[in-house]
Amino acid sequence: MNPEQSDEWAPVDGCDICERVHDSNRVSVIDTEHFATAISPRYPWGVTINAKQHKEGLWALSDDEASELGRLLARLSGAIHATGSERVYMASFGEEHSVHFHMILLSRWEPYSVAAHQALYDRAEKTPPQPAETDRFVSAVREYLHT
Repeated sequence: MNPEQSDEWAPVDGCDICERVHDSNRVSVIDTEHFATAISPRYPWGVTINAKQHKEGLWALSDDEASELGRLLARLSGAIHATGSERVYMASFGEEHSVHFHMILLSRWEPYSVAAHQALYDRAEKTPPQPAETDRFVSAVREYLHT
């Protein structure tokens, strides 16, 4: 079945990730069966990877989607690295788009990366360490993995 013909692949009104996925003017580097990429207008040194279907997060991906994402991450990060980027970072936040999984691969592309790093460092410096919260988080993750 053609994904664009299925209701489960249809865009959801008001979802800016759906708008990005279905935008005919989207600047893409590669699309796959389950994911659409786009160059981020906010972070032009980054490639967003957007689920074509609404998925809450990585935990909601099917085995096929997860396998495809793993292969896509390896290919894209290799391609970004081959441009001369010293490093390739990945992140997925989704506070504003909790029902539509997307992530970004960020290049350490010298003209852009200095400003991006400074913003990350500034944010980290303003957040004091919380050892008790770290311990609680580690325990919860370990418990989940062993069940």
